[in-house]
Amino acid sequence: MTRQAPHSLPEWENLIKYALAVWTVGADDANPLVSLSAVRERMKSRNLHAAINQLLEDALLLLAERSPKYAQLLRLRFRDKELVRVVANKLSLAESSIYRMQRDALQALTEIVMEMESSARRGMIGSFESRLEPPTYFDLVGVDAHLTKLAEVLSADGPPWILAIEGMGGIGKTALADALIRRLIHQTNQYGFAWTTARQDSGIGAGLQGATAFQLSTNDIILSLVNQLWGDTTGRPSSPSEALHALEYKLKTIPHIVVIDNLETISDVETLLPALRRLARPSKFLLTSRQSLFAETDVYHYPLPPLSQKDSIALVRQEAQNENLTEIFQLPDTELAQIFEVVGGNPLALLLVVGQCHFRPLPAVLADLLEARGYRTERLYAHIYRKIWENLDDLSRDVLMAMQLTPPKGEDQDFIVGVTGLGAEDVMDRIDKLMVLNLVDCTRDKHLYRYSIHSLTRSFLHTQAMQWLNESLP
Repeated sequence: MTRQAPHSLPEWENLIKYALAVWTVGADDANPLVSLSAVRERMKSRNLHAAINQLLEDALLLLAERSPKYAQLLRLRFRDKELVRVVANKLSLAESSIYRMQRDALQALTEIVMEMESSARRGMIGSFESRLEPPTYFDLVGVDAHLTKLAEVLSADGPPWILAIEGMGGIGKTALADALIRRLIHQTNQYGFAWTTARQDSGIGAGLQGATAFQLSTNDIILSLVNQLWGDTTGRPSSPSEALHALEYKLKTIPHIVVIDNLETISDVETLLPALRRLARPSKFLLTSRQSLFAETDVYHYPLPPLSQKDSIALVRQEAQNENLTEIFQLPDTELAQIFEVVGGNPLALLLVVGQCHFRPLPAVLADLLEARGYRTERLYAHIYRKIWENLDDLSRDVLMAMQLTPPKGEDQDFIVGVTGLGAEDVMDRIDKLMVLNLVDCTRDKHLYRYSIHSLTRSFLHTQAMQWLNESLP
């Protein structure tokens, strides 16, 4: 059963008393102190008992700076297990004074640990958030009910241990998972968090499920998680077998919520799922996948539906406002509903349509798409991308094609300039245009701007765009 950190001062005092009581005895994996961020940050290179002992030592050192006798008394009573009369003799105090001093010392130590926990909690939140990719969205539309439900399921004690957000490409699975984890990071301290992505490119022409140019394996995923959770600490396991054993101990000792994004691009899912079952309990896994896992009976399936017409209109209006497309933002719902009628409630498709309105009137964009109405998702995307491609100048096409070489998390301006061979000004002019068209995303990581493309855009470039370029050659 997972435990929350204490809230009131009496709860904290009881927790510190427990920690002192097991100081020299040892702590089992059910120890209530495992919920403390201050303990977890000391477990990177230690087991649970050693981490708790280190926390006590660190707190007592701080206490010794403020009140040396308090620290000495607690060490004698709880580490050395000395009787009250022995401690009284060593400190030249009456036995009755020892009881009063011990009570005051415990309160002082508790306040120090609370300060340490507050600082550790802030650092832990920052550490968890650094494991996520910078978000490519501003405000998500139509996800409140999904966030509430998934947060309830993930934060509850007990099963399900493996959850899967499933849905078509571009439906917003990754964005939903990201928003969910960011919410939970701030709402609960009973879990640690980790995120790894298997995002690669697949062929639109193969129905968005086609073979990938390169696929990650279960071992790749395990090693990625170990690198994330251990960082550069000494003793980090390196081989897959060592990594799996070490990861199992950590995830069994400290409950985590682990996200594996883009499950469909992992080469050996049939091997990964048994490994996740071994690593789960009390930790949980959240998967995102274009492919359904209904054959897996112990997976909690969460199919992500398209946006409703109301939410689709709200998304279009929000994007138009963000992009200063006043004429689109001011259109009545009846006219914006035409976009929904043509492309449905797929967020990426809606954003691509809005992006085209910077250069073409909405009626013209919709007229081109009318022939795609009723297409399966992959054909609809291919149609939308082709219409955008046909209206790009040659330099914009070159820059967009070069974006295939960027990793999923994106690259900076210098990288794109280097791979295109174009001048920085030309590259950034085209990047700005491609961002307006929602073909390129920009995320800011401190002072570094990274430019990336959606996995479906990557798929389009890998298959359709390359084919059209070859067809245009003399």
